[in-house]
Amino acid sequence: MRTLSKRREWPITIKVPLLVAALMLAISFVISNTVRSRLAQTQERNLQALSRTYVEGLSTNLLPHMLREDVWEVFDALDRASKSGSRRFASAAPRSLANAREAAERQQITLALSENDGQIGKTAEALGVSRTTLWEKMKRYGLADS
Repeated sequence: MRTLSKRREWPITIKVPLLVAALMLAISFVISNTVRSRLAQTQERNLQALSRTYVEGLSTNLLPHMLREDVWEVFDALDRASKSGSRRFASAAPRSLANAREAAERQQITLALSENDGQIGKTAEALGVSRTTLWEKMKRYGLADS
């Protein structure tokens, strides 16, 4: 009966390696999660910067043609952009010159507002329009608060 009541313990030569292995697994899990989350944040920032640069470059390319109302050059620029790997942008491209101009104006106003911390006066000056014109365009494009 004495042998049944006595618990048999594992020898220290088994306990220590098991404890070390469990500790190594826990530490590697924590470190890999930290690295994975930082990598995801870095990739997200880089992707946003890349897409912002791409859209700014495309708008810079399109804006002079839209201001001159040169429809062929606008669609040629959009076609070149679509052939460079941006199929999704090309399918969402504006179908008329008026729509293309509005899209470019909205983007330029949004960019200028963010660069000037939302200050209407500075933004209007940067865009070369009056405050009234900027305010009207902001209301038309849904960029105004009120």
